[in-house]
Amino acid sequence: MVMFKANIYSQLGASNHIEEERQSEDFYSTNPKAVKVLIDKLKELNIEIPETIIEPSVGMGHIAKVFEKYGHKIEAYDILDRGYPATIQDFLQLKELKCKTAKMFVQNPPYGLGIEFIEKSLNFCSNNEYVCALLKIQFLESQSRYEFFKENPPKYVSVFVRRTYCLKDGKDKDKPSAAMCYAWFIWQKGYKGYPMITWCNTGEEKQDVEEW
Repeated sequence: MVMFKANIYSQLGASNHIEEERQSEDFYSTNPKAVKVLIDKLKELNIEIPETIIEPSVGMGHIAKVFEKYGHKIEAYDILDRGYPATIQDFLQLKELKCKTAKMFVQNPPYGLGIEFIEKSLNFCSNNEYVCALLKIQFLESQSRYEFFKENPPKYVSVFVRRTYCLKDGKDKDKPSAAMCYAWFIWQKGYKGYPMITWCNTGEEKQDVEEW
């Protein structure tokens, strides 16, 4: 029975029930294809992407590098140096941003600190600026997050049609983490309506990790 439950929770992607040991800083790199579908989704939703993208947990730059290819500037932070040029600082302790113009936050935050990263990002935003976060669909659950969502509802939740992978420590391409149900949660500062559900698609059945 215990193994049966563990298998169910693993399929659901509940981090506290996955048999594999979590990475110590909760660093799981983002599939670049997931970033490309976000860019396509933002265009579909007529959301203008500003010149500057803020990445508060940049890691090895898997999100940032995609936006760079599209001509955007990156203001990056991380608590550790993982090779991408970033300000090495705990984003949650940051007092002010370097960017003083229009901006958008795009991130795959540490899951256990997801609310804190999103709330901090929103606090840095002016009205109508956006925060986009790649999160498991289970992020919609729990009483504590419910209280946050009541005050800060995402405008869109764009669910992946096919499950996608992240890479523990940004390595071991042959052994990506279990495919999970992810969504791009998109907040617009000042929005107070109900979230709108949409879908995004990587466009292929088998996830390719070569671009990592």
